[in-house]
Amino acid sequence: MLRSRAGGGRSVAPARIQPPFCVLLRLGQDGPVVGRELITEADWAPLRSEVWMSALLRRGFPDFAFEDLAAVVQPVIPTGDTRCRQVSLLTTDPTGRALRVDFSIYAFEGVARRAVARLTKAGALAQEESAKCYYNVVVADGGEAAMVDGGEAQVKNAAGGEEKPFQVAPRRQPVVHLKKPISALLARAQPVGDVKDKAAYPVFITAAAFDKAERMARRGAAVRPPTESGAVLVGPLCSCPDTGELFAVVYDALEVTDAEATCASLGYTGETWRRIQTVMGARQQAPDSRGDRILGEAHGHNFLPPHREDITCNECSQRESCTITSALVSSLDVAFHHAVFARQPWQLCQIFGHDARGGRVHALFGQRDGGLLSRGFYIIPEWNCNGR
Repeated sequence: MLRSRAGGGRSVAPARIQPPFCVLLRLGQDGPVVGRELITEADWAPLRSEVWMSALLRRGFPDFAFEDLAAVVQPVIPTGDTRCRQVSLLTTDPTGRALRVDFSIYAFEGVARRAVARLTKAGALAQEESAKCYYNVVVADGGEAAMVDGGEAQVKNAAGGEEKPFQVAPRRQPVVHLKKPISALLARAQPVGDVKDKAAYPVFITAAAFDKAERMARRGAAVRPPTESGAVLVGPLCSCPDTGELFAVVYDALEVTDAEATCASLGYTGETWRRIQTVMGARQQAPDSRGDRILGEAHGHNFLPPHREDITCNECSQRESCTITSALVSSLDVAFHHAVFARQPWQLCQIFGHDARGGRVHALFGQRDGGLLSRGFYIIPEWNCNGR
């Protein structure tokens, strides 16, 4: 469960989408509406970055800048209802091919959590009521579609008018990447988890980097009481010249030091970032590691799954493995990634934890549907500057 107290990013005032999409907060599944929260341009950014990744970067356009992406938000609303079943983002690639990426309403869970926190703080929602809340996503004011791009929010509303409420001059910068064939890596890769999911881009982790990340993530288990510890995952993004696929290679891990650690959180401080940025700056000046970037982070949930004493499974001794695990992302982990890895849809979150039996387990998560979902990856023996 990560949090960042001091980072190196610079925030930008969010654009206003017109007509607004909103989250309606309800007490109970079909209960009364107790609040509404605007879905801002900042909330749409993770979804836009996923469109950028899947529709462009992974389809042979690795030099396409995020700021040049224009997408139409199209709500999917069942007949006779006002609630969105899902939203779709429509765009076109540089050849003019139309592309569509669908998102569930779970992509807006963070907006709903923000609404609950705001209403609870204001006293409009009792603490015990917050656990009973459900949410819907709706298009307010009868709007038909919203245009979302990096420079402005533009819309045609039901009355036929057009508004341009927000304009900036974005800096367009393609993603730094290496041109490397993926076939040679696949030939000697060992799959871990579900690697057949085509919605998840390929990730390769060297055996040495995996062991190093695990060692650093579990280091906090030796402290009494145990705390979280971790590392940032380092390596290049690569584009395959044969297939156009974008993939990542994690070949090193840098330990997170000078952090504020507790049993349930790992807070990066200003000194933490200073050390990481110093090392990364030196790497990016060297010819053999010029393409290196921070691809994500790893940390340890150095505790058993909650309420272990309440777990009763009569078939436990007959099961090969235990599925009750602490290697799960928390809401703090998601918030940390949204803040630190904004507009980086290749971001990785590797968690090392324990199952209810006390055994060591791990899981890798990547950005999907606006959050962090479990995904597969490959272990490779090694990686060098020649990509072999």
